Amino acid sequence: GDLGVLLRHMWRRYAFRSEVTWFNRMLDNWIIWLPGPAYWSPQNIMQVWSRGVESDSEIAWKAGGTTVKLGLMTNHVVSTNQVAKSRYDDSVDRQLIYVPMYSGNGRLGVVRDRGSFTVHATYTGYRYTSTDNREYLEPYWLLNASASLRVVRKARWQADVFVHANNLLGTEYEVMLSRPMPLRNFQAGLRVHFNRPNPPKPITP
Repeated sequence: GDLGVLLRHMWRRYAFRSEVTWFNRMLDNWIIWLPGPAYWSPQNIMQVWSRGVESDSEIAWKAGGTTVKLGLMTNHVVSTNQVAKSRYDDSVDRQLIYVPMYSGNGRLGVVRDRGSFTVHATYTGYRYTSTDNREYLEPYWLLNASASLRVVRKARWQADVFVHANNLLGTEYEVMLSRPMPLRNFQAGLRVHFNRPNPPKPITP
């Protein structure tokens, strides 16, 4: 089951949108990959109960050829095993591994003519690494930024030059246990888009 509310409002040069969704799902025969001594292997969980609330809000301001957008997204997800597979199964009513209960991101973007600039901050909460929820990874914040410039703009194709700056704060974090992620790093490149114009629709009498 899902239940959502969407609000929209426009006032002069401002546009506001906010959406909140509540969900509740009961899933049978859930397949989960669990780490082992040498490799990961799939295991069957008889029943998983997933529920939570998600929100996504954004406000935009436009003046002339400039558009500024500020957004915020939040997630609260509880996913638990409901059925014990054995007498000593400690995973019942525990959060599934690597599924954060709390996460979210904020973004600020500016677009003007052919150029754009975006700052993106993300938060990832505690993630359990054992099915009994006794071991976990620490939460972390990430701050990223990107800029792009459209250097070619034709009817059939466009080309953008872009630069990405990842993990600007140099945060030490792990997405998976014992696998540290890169610190501050940068990417640059050229992105080409090809457009295929729609053929004219046949005129029928």
